[in-house]
Amino acid sequence: MTHPNIGRYEGFKSSGKIGTIQDGQLKEQILAYYQQTNPNLAFGENYINSLQQKIMYLAVDGIDNKSVSDLARTRKMQILFRLALQNFALNLEAYSGASHQIRSIIDGIDGQS
Repeated sequence: MTHPNIGRYEGFKSSGKIGTIQDGQLKEQILAYYQQTNPNLAFGENYINSLQQKIMYLAVDGIDNKSVSDLARTRKMQILFRLALQNFALNLEAYSGASHQIRSIIDGIDGQS
């Protein structure tokens, strides 16, 4: 499971130093990333991890009675595979968006230097 390490951000925010950022847009971008994007990424990863665990448990429990090929063709496995693939694709899109968001924040910080 993913547990985002946001300790530095929390310290920065609780110390009041985030208020020292004069560029309002940059401040909003930083807040949006840590308060919205980062938790959403963690949620998406945790959901995929839970689906993977369900698939693994079904495979382990069902392997005695069926071949791996037959097990993979069961309705329950097919549904789990589809859910995992769809959410994996959504996670990739979310990471791509987060990457652009982070690049924008870095560019804003570099522009202040």
